[in-house]
Amino acid sequence: MNISRFDHENYTDFELLSSEDLALFRQAKYYTSELIYAQNIKFIILKSGQAKLSYINGTNEFIINFINKGSIVLIDSDSVFGVFKRF
Repeated sequence: MNISRFDHENYTDFELLSSEDLALFRQAKYYTSELIYAQNIKFIILKSGQAKLSYINGTNEFIINFINKGSIVLIDSDSVFGVFKRF
């Protein structure tokens, strides 16, 4: 298990979730340069790839964190999830 600069854990082999648990979530593939916005809270489990979580205020982007596989992320209406390596 790896720790990020915010001390949130990355689960490289998803030891906390069984295959049956993971199957309960809707699965989607996103492509490089794709931006994901959420009107309501969106829960993402990153099984592969890399992305960044940002907050946009007007024309300014504030990067919250770079996300790697094994991360669990919540996106709300004020944040943007940008894919820079396909997952």
